Amino acid sequence: MEHSAAMENIASLVSRTAPHVANDWIPSARALPQEGQPVEFVLEYRDIAMRGVYRDRVFRTRWSRYEPAAICEWRCVNSICA
Repeated sequence: MEHSAAMENIASLVSRTAPHVANDWIPSARALPQEGQPVEFVLEYRDIAMRGVYRDRVFRTRWSRYEPAAICEWRCVNSICA
């Protein structure tokens, strides 16, 4: 895989937006996504969003899984949140 293709792949997995600025972020203490929902989420004490899916009551990425207690906020990846 070329370097630029690898970088685009990484960029698609990580959003460098400031989560606390956008108004579509939902605190995980208030609500959780529906089962199977593709999401972006931010770990407590972090400023970088990760992409994954909410499945089996945990936030999952390709490499790891995170309990809802470790997530400060999340948002739907799709424009319509199911």
